[in-house]
Amino acid sequence: MATVEEAGRRVVATLEKLASECGSTSELLRTHARLLAVRMLKSGFRDGCPITTVPLELAPREHTVADAGRGAYAARISILSRKLVDDGFAQARADALAVLCTSSLRGR
Repeated sequence: MATVEEAGRRVVATLEKLASECGSTSELLRTHARLLAVRMLKSGFRDGCPITTVPLELAPREHTVADAGRGAYAARISILSRKLVDDGFAQARADALAVLCTSSLRGR
């Protein structure tokens, strides 16, 4: 559980930083995707994201790990949703788009 929570904190910190630096959600997503691609390339495509991998391997028997994963995704979606609202989207549409963007980027 601690690994998932820490990975979630790191992703949130990265996204918060990008949200403050990027002029739009589109720019934020492109920048984040580039960061992820560079990290994967540097690892020889061995390093994945524990926010997805660990809960998938342990679910459904480890509820605390699954809850940590859900919390990490909720925090990420919240950041994107806020940025989309800043871009002029209505809250309901921003929430839906934030889920779509997160799912697309993570391949879920």
